Amino acid sequence: MHVTIKKSVLAAVAAAADATGKVANADLLDGLDGATYLLSCPAGTELYLGLCFEEHPRSANDHGDASRACSADGKRLPSEGEMRSYRDQPGNDIARFEWTDELSDTDVESTFLYAVVGTFGSAVSAATREQPFRCVSGPTG
Repeated sequence: MHVTIKKSVLAAVAAAADATGKVANADLLDGLDGATYLLSCPAGTELYLGLCFEEHPRSANDHGDASRACSADGKRLPSEGEMRSYRDQPGNDIARFEWTDELSDTDVESTFLYAVVGTFGSAVSAATREQPFRCVSGPTG
């Protein structure tokens, strides 16, 4: 492997070093310490996969109402993959089945079917059926 280092970069590092050869702000990135870059989630949610998952499922609702409830709070339903991964973490409180935002390609008499993820696996459910759900949002920080 061949690495090219620009002389201007070396000069900038050397100029930043004090008499002992140590750089005074080596623990900073763009002048900010590491705490500035930490991600955080609101109370009642936990950080997983770069998303804030609600810690507990909400009461059962049909898919449309669940999606609207999340949107009203500035959140969304998780994808099937996000929910499966979250479910597989030890100690997570997953209802038997919970709504995701994944529309199934299975067509049963023109009924919209959405993927649901639960304690024992995944399935599809008619959008009009009531299922518990949880919302996800992006972290702050």
